[in-house]
Amino acid sequence: MIVVDPKAEYGRLAQWAGGEVVPLACTGGAGFNLFHFERMDGRDPSARDLAANTFADNLNALLTLYAFLKDSSRPFVSGPERSLLTRALRMAMEHKGMDAQDALTWEANRLFLADVYAVLAQELRQEDPSTVNIIASTLREHATEDGQFYAQYNTPRQVSLQSDLAVIQFGLSGIHIAGFERALAHHFALRIAATQAIRRFLASSTPSPTHIILNEASQVLVDEYMVSTVVKMLSTLPAFGVTLHLAFQDAHALAKADRFGQSGGNGAQSVNTLLGVLGTHWLFFQAPASAHEIGERLELSREEVGSLSWLKVGEAVLVLPDQQHLPLRVVVPPPWMPAFETDMTSMKRNLTEVMETGTIRERGG
Repeated sequence: MIVVDPKAEYGRLAQWAGGEVVPLACTGGAGFNLFHFERMDGRDPSARDLAANTFADNLNALLTLYAFLKDSSRPFVSGPERSLLTRALRMAMEHKGMDAQDALTWEANRLFLADVYAVLAQELRQEDPSTVNIIASTLREHATEDGQFYAQYNTPRQVSLQSDLAVIQFGLSGIHIAGFERALAHHFALRIAATQAIRRFLASSTPSPTHIILNEASQVLVDEYMVSTVVKMLSTLPAFGVTLHLAFQDAHALAKADRFGQSGGNGAQSVNTLLGVLGTHWLFFQAPASAHEIGERLELSREEVGSLSWLKVGEAVLVLPDQQHLPLRVVVPPPWMPAFETDMTSMKRNLTEVMETGTIRERGG
């Protein structure tokens, strides 16, 4: 299990359970590499699509950064801008000996935002001077060595998860930063978690399933590009034995994030948004408020909404869309509080009971 933990809430739990805590960035604002490409050696046929998905995920990080730097109140990337940024990313990879379509040629921390900026400024400017000038001036402070924010997205970060239970923290809860900056850090941690889980799967002859919990999911879903990445992971990661779980405070946060995908400039349709992904487990903390929101979004009957609203605040709700997408089954856990409770005493008691129950069942066959 890998937990992406933006508010540093699960560290003590992981340590108590014998897991590891991996600090991605400290509260002093240490940066990271905007791009995350790691070499992938795959024996599985499904790994052929991995390179394309990973390239798209990294491109989405670049598009989000540019869109919010250009206009944080109305982030948008035009067609010509997207084309130039995509080409610049591919060309910068080639200059570093990395083929965008071949994960065997990739190496972590070989490519940085500064490399993509150099391609734009030096090689693509003559093709569309006006558009490149806008992009270059927008990214300059983040992509040139003398820029004020250069270290924020050009700092090497190497992460290797060794334990079966790992928590990735990036300590941003106490920093006053823009929402998109928090989203990019969140997105980077998610890509690391996915890469590590996939590598484990490909390297093992008898792989075990991996679960990734994306805590405070609404913080990463700030535009159509971030939604696109998460929707794609929800659909493709199961082929590698990986299940991605999104944790929201309530269903309103999910619905709000989903609107980015529905109205995004890339032409996304509702079937490609978060609520359109079939077979997904949603975890909500505030059950009554979530019941009415989900009921409205999925056109549930009054009876189905009632079954949701009867749950007490703090109980877990697992929403399981079937092939028709409309009916829901609500699974209520045993009378112990769910593991996402922030009270350490409750968490320790709950997990102890769960593990003891699992041990008893195992011994009994």
